[in-house]
Amino acid sequence: MKSDQPSDQVRFSAPPGRTPALLAYKRQFLVVDRYFVESLGLDPDDADWLAIGWDWAYPKDAEARGRLYGKFLAAQRAATA
Repeated sequence: MKSDQPSDQVRFSAPPGRTPALLAYKRQFLVVDRYFVESLGLDPDDADWLAIGWDWAYPKDAEARGRLYGKFLAAQRAATA
């Protein structure tokens, strides 16, 4: 059975002292810096980023990703209000 999870050899890992994030859209991936995260209305220093391992595509903690997604939706609603 094929897993949707990447093998350990290809799992995303943020460099020490840096805060890039791996974002996903359909079958494409994008490594972004903290300024891009801020432009989405999210706080790059939010502890949930660390909890998901900076990997939106295959988060270590699905609940933390859900919280970040909720914060993203709230930021988008506030920006359009």
